[in-house]
Amino acid sequence: MNYVVDTRFTRLLGPICKSAELISGLISQGHTVTLLVSSSKGFDSFSGGKQFTWNSSHPASYFLDLIKPTFGDKLNIRVLPPLSRISKLGMMIVAVFNKKYFIHYDYAWGSLSEKTFDEFRLRHKLEITHGKGFSERLGSFFSYVYVYLKPWRRKPIAFSPFVYKPCDNFSLPNKCTEFIQRFPIRLLISSTWDDQLNFEPIKERARGVDYIESEFESMVSFVHSMAERYGNEIGFVLASKKAVDWPKILPESQILDLRDFEAFDLSLGQSIYTSCFTATHSISWPSTYCIWVTGQENIKHVVFGGDRDVVLSNSKNIFLSPSFDYFLNSGGADE
Repeated sequence: MNYVVDTRFTRLLGPICKSAELISGLISQGHTVTLLVSSSKGFDSFSGGKQFTWNSSHPASYFLDLIKPTFGDKLNIRVLPPLSRISKLGMMIVAVFNKKYFIHYDYAWGSLSEKTFDEFRLRHKLEITHGKGFSERLGSFFSYVYVYLKPWRRKPIAFSPFVYKPCDNFSLPNKCTEFIQRFPIRLLISSTWDDQLNFEPIKERARGVDYIESEFESMVSFVHSMAERYGNEIGFVLASKKAVDWPKILPESQILDLRDFEAFDLSLGQSIYTSCFTATHSISWPSTYCIWVTGQENIKHVVFGGDRDVVLSNSKNIFLSPSFDYFLNSGGADE
C-alpha cells in the first residue's frame, strides 16, 4: 500500500525532517511512500533563517542526497509548487479523513512525548490570541483544531529509527577514514555553543533553544568526563556550524572538524551522512541537527535540554540528561 507524506505545510526545515521517522516506520511495515516536497527556495531555520545556513541547495540535498538513497525504491519524491493558505486548509480537511495522507502535524506532533506535546499545544494556543496578524492567527486556529482532534491516532502511523545510506558514487573524505582508524570511540557534537553569535542570530539561543544554565553545564561536564575517561582513544566530531566554541575545551589533535562541510566538497545531505557514519556516539541539544542525528539506530545518543527534537522511536539508544556514571553503567559507552 502507498502512503503520501506531505511536507509542504511548513517552511521550517527542522520539523520537515521529522518526516524521516514516519517514512522509516511505514516502509518497515512493507508499505511504499510518496513524499511531497515544496519547490520553494525559502526554507527557514527555527530562529528565522540565514542564507549561509539554509541556502537554496540545502533542502534539495537533504532529500536527494540523503533521504532518497536511505529508503531507496520504496520512496518516491515529488517536488511540487508550495501550497497557498487556502490550499493548506483544504488539504488539512482531507488529512482528517484520509488515513493514507499524512501532513506536517501528523508526524511532527504525533511523535512528541506527552509532556512536550502539552507544552507545545499551550504555546500554539497563545499564538491564536497573540499572533501578529489576522491571517496568522486564523492559521494558528485551524492548525490548533487539527492538533486537538489528533487525527493521526486513526491512521496507521508508525515511527521507526533507521541508518542513513550514501548517495551513488559518494566517497568518504580521507580525513574521516583516518579518524575512524585512529579512534575507537568517536563522539559527534552538534550542540549550539556560539557566544559571539557568529552563526546563531538570536542572543538567547547562543547556547541552544530553551537554554538552562545548569543543564548546559551538565552537558559540558559530560563531554569533559568522556575526554578524561577515554583519553587518546576518543575523538570528537564537530558537525553543526553553530558548534563554534566547543574546540576551546577539547584537545585539538583529537578533533575532526566537519562544520565547514563545503570545504570538503560535501552537500548538506552528504555531510549529515558523513558525520553519522563517522560517529559511534553523539551528544545533542534540541535543534535541527538533533533531529537528523538521533534517528540513527547504530549510534548511542546523549541529549540534554529536553526531548522536543529527539527521535523517540530510537529510545533504546537514547540517554536523556544522564549522569556520566549512569551512562557507563547502562552500557552507553559500549560500541
